[in-house]
Amino acid sequence: MKKIRPETGELAPRETDSALYTWFVGSSEDPTAVRTLYDYLYCCNRPPGDAGAFYWTYLPMAMWYFDYLEHADAQYASLIQSRKLGLLERGWKVEAARSGRSDNARAQEIADFARRCLEQLPNFEQDLFELLDAVSKGFAVSEIMWRLDGRRWIVDSLRSRPQQRVTFDAGGALRLRSHQGPGRSRAIPPGKFILHVHMPQHENPLGQPLALRAFWPHWFKKNAVKFWSVFMDRFGMPTATVTYRAGARGQKEEALNVLESYMSTTGVALPEGVRLELMDCARSASVNVYESFVNVMDSWMAKLVLGGTLTGGEGRHGTQALGGVHERIRRDIMFWDGRSLAATVRSQLLCWMTLYNFGPDAARRLTPEFQFETTEPPDRRAEVSIDAALVEQLGMALPKADVYRKYGWRIPADGEEIVGNFGESRVGR
Repeated sequence: MKKIRPETGELAPRETDSALYTWFVGSSEDPTAVRTLYDYLYCCNRPPGDAGAFYWTYLPMAMWYFDYLEHADAQYASLIQSRKLGLLERGWKVEAARSGRSDNARAQEIADFARRCLEQLPNFEQDLFELLDAVSKGFAVSEIMWRLDGRRWIVDSLRSRPQQRVTFDAGGALRLRSHQGPGRSRAIPPGKFILHVHMPQHENPLGQPLALRAFWPHWFKKNAVKFWSVFMDRFGMPTATVTYRAGARGQKEEALNVLESYMSTTGVALPEGVRLELMDCARSASVNVYESFVNVMDSWMAKLVLGGTLTGGEGRHGTQALGGVHERIRRDIMFWDGRSLAATVRSQLLCWMTLYNFGPDAARRLTPEFQFETTEPPDRRAEVSIDAALVEQLGMALPKADVYRKYGWRIPADGEEIVGNFGESRVGR
């Protein structure tokens, strides 16, 4: 049987044609930007009859706005980064597929091969970080660069591609955009691009981007900051006034020169008859109004991205118990992201790796499992309190060897110098 070979050429090299990256949306003040996002929001789940044309037109516009949001809003960028890094710091592992006893050895061989391939990638954690861009933008794509190493096909590198470089056809299949004309694209061969989608739906290949839901909190906050800046410019410092004698020739020009000099230097010289005063302007609004509003919008974003306000910044109100609840919600979200990304890596990257090296039957039955570490480290302080209560209050006899093993220590040898005292040993009945 003829072996299946992957596509080794680079289909989407680094783009140098600025035409593909034209800013279709314009500035965020442009009302067409809002309309574009509304079209994206209300139509991506129910695209019109010509879905391919819809994806071609609106997808780049929305993606450019999502890029703008991550660069313009420090709070949103920080929350998204925290969500990604919280998962990746857990670490990952590759395990053999569950199979019958007759296939155990082969399944372990495939898993060991896949683990070595991933470990030798230059920066696999960074590749995973880039695939998690789907959380913010709905989906993310990376091109796989295959290389023949002896008799095995291995992954030489994973190259993240901007979402603007791809489109979808009416059936939801990924295609590569072309410069040959509006609506022109080309098919992508199997096993060449990883497509990770955040919370996909049956009729929506674009996923559910959090940046789309963060649009209104960002928009309200941006305008509040604009008015806040005007407020500080007007009322942040006293207003300088100059008094001069009416009818005096040339004194008006001298008074204006005094004001100009006062704004640009630390001291001014006043001609005779000119008086400079500082006047505090009366204001009915407090600067705290703007700060409070901005904080509310930031808390909305924290709930959106991390599931709570006490895990996304400075907690102004809340108890330690509430902080624990928010942390558990954040952990649930992180584990969901991990299961979703692990399923993508297994069903695409590891499946193709198994297919090209061990054949279709092995890819169907023995594709290795890819998982993120989700077990929580034990709370040693709580365990010590429980063990102490068992011994001191209930009088239970705990085997010394089990206690040492539980806390990761070895039993001291006879005559070895020790620190502290374990206590009197008692023989259990």
